Order: sequence, then structure tokens, then C-alpha cells
Amino acid sequence: PSFRSVEDNNSISFRAWIRSTVNGLPKVRPLVVFGQDCVTLPKFGCIKYKRHRKFYGDPKTVDVVREGRAFYVILVTEWVFKKIEHKGEAVGLELSVVLPVCLSNGEAIAPDPGLEVLEKKVRKAQKRLSRAIRGSKRSKKTKHRLADIKLKQVRRRTARTHVVTSELTRRFSYIAIEDLKLKETSSTAKDKVLGFYEQVKKNTGRTSAVLNVSMCEIRAQIDYKSEKTGTKIQSVSSKKTLQTCIVGGNKSFANRQKQASSGCINETCNYLELVYVNAAKNVLRRANPSAAVLGRRKSPSKSTAMGIIPQTPTSLATTKISGSCFQPISALALTMVGSHLTSTRCF
Repeated sequence: PSFRSVEDNNSISFRAWIRSTVNGLPKVRPLVVFGQDCVTLPKFGCIKYKRHRKFYGDPKTVDVVREGRAFYVILVTEWVFKKIEHKGEAVGLELSVVLPVCLSNGEAIAPDPGLEVLEKKVRKAQKRLSRAIRGSKRSKKTKHRLADIKLKQVRRRTARTHVVTSELTRRFSYIAIEDLKLKETSSTAKDKVLGFYEQVKKNTGRTSAVLNVSMCEIRAQIDYKSEKTGTKIQSVSSKKTLQTCIVGGNKSFANRQKQASSGCINETCNYLELVYVNAAKNVLRRANPSAAVLGRRKSPSKSTAMGIIPQTPTSLATTKISGSCFQPISALALTMVGSHLTSTRCF
């Protein structure tokens, strides 16, 4: 026998329908009834709730989940959608800490400053919890406060990731992304490797920054959203994408000496570009060499049929620039004060 704490059981599941046979005829009765302001659950009755969004399809299961001090109703439905042919462009993705998502067409998104504010609140709450007596009212109150802040962090990261991945799958028909080994960059001190504890303790700040980008969640959301939009996803090796010149093809460790600055040691090349854009173009070239790596891929024409690579367009790929979460890097660098955005130059 084990002690069953109230903190361990945070969910309960129900079937949406009861299917039976009466006199040889199938009979279906709803077990969970959704109304405008309330939901009827078995053994609980009618409970008031706030309906955030509509759902489509045939309901299958209903889960009541507790997160912190709030309760949520999660509904799983079966919905058959019609696949359409995507008519977007090809793009390469570079995921990093300085620029969470950088595209090969020269667009990117800046880090979320709200996560830094929440991280300071987390550290403050953790210090307050460490000074409290275990089991006291102050300890329980601080623990709930810390759980609320952690939950707000998760929601903020997830909501931002949904906005980014939805726009990527709607705009582009071919997405090339790096096959990153995040376990090596975000390991914890629990890994019992000789001499590894000091290295993990030294890279604690970098690990926190990597987790704030939500690289695994970005990849997972792109995978399942691409099934609906018809976007093709291709993962490539991330080896030396930041150290390879897109024009000359020179690979050298000297090209990547700092976090956000690099330069090509090839003397015959004179290429100037941001290092993360250069890496995104390398990702796109490795995945689909026939795609236009210098920007937006145009519709098939005489020039592309003859093998001529189109030039970088002056306008963005999206039709509504104001409604896009991506910005040109030239405009983004002005808002990121204190960042180390530099260019990759082949001297």
C-alpha cells in the first residue's frame, strides 16, 4: 500500500457516448453534454465553465484536468479534413538562442522578453520557499505561488510556439529543419557521468535559454500541423551549418569563433550576411539543393526552367506583413538593444 496524495491525481477521463443495443437496434446516448455556459459530467452534474473555442467532429473522450488551482475540460474529437495542395515557397529554419527562429529568406523572431520577467519571479519565489518551514502555511502559500508562475511560463511558451508554427505551415510548402540533439545541450546534473556535474553547473544559464526557445515543441507542432496544410518537412544534419559559407562552401572552425559573429577565411569570396541566415540557407540547400537558397522561391518560369536561381525579393513572402510574427532582420536588429547580431563576411 502506498499513500495517495491529493497532489498525484490530477485528471479523470470519461467517455463521450454510451453505445448499447436495445432489441437488436443500436442506441447511442451522450454521457457528457456541453452547453453554452455549463457542462454535464457523470457523477458531478451540471458545472459552470467558460467555453474558449468551438470543437468540430465526433467527440470521443473527455478529460477533466487540474493545473495548479484551475480545472480544464479537454475534448478529443475525430475530424476528417480535406487535404489541399500547398502553393507556398521553400524555406530553411535555423533554431538558436539569440534568434529563436530564423528563416532563410531573411526573416526572424526576437526572444520573448516576458519570459525573462517570469524567470526573475521564479527565482524570487524559490528563495522565499527555501526560507520557509516545511509544512507551514507560508510554505504552502509560496508553493502555490511558484506553481502559478511556472504554469504561466508554460502557457506563454506554448502560445508563442503555436503562433510561429501555424504561420510557417500556412506560408511555406517545404520546410527544412535541423535534426538537433537537444539532450546533449540541455542535460541536467542528475546524469551520473564522471566530471560532467561541473560542466552542467557551468552551463545552467545556457540550458535555461535553450529550453525557453522550445525547440522540441516547435518541431512537434510543425510535424502534426503539416498533415493538415500539406507542407513537406525534411530534417537534415546540423553539422557545421554555422561554419559553412553559403557562397564559397568553405568549412572551417575559424568561421565560427563567437556566439553571434563569424567570418569566412576564404580570400576569393566577398559575401556579407547574418550568421543565422547563412545557416538557414545551408539547411535548405542540404534538404533540397534545387530550391532557391537566396530567398523566396518563385513560381516556375523560363528562368527557373533554365536553371537560373532567382534573386532575393525586396518584399516579404506573406501578403499581410502587419499580421505576421516574423520581421526582417534589418528591422529586428534595431529593436534588440544589447544583442550581438553581426554579419557573416567572407574576406
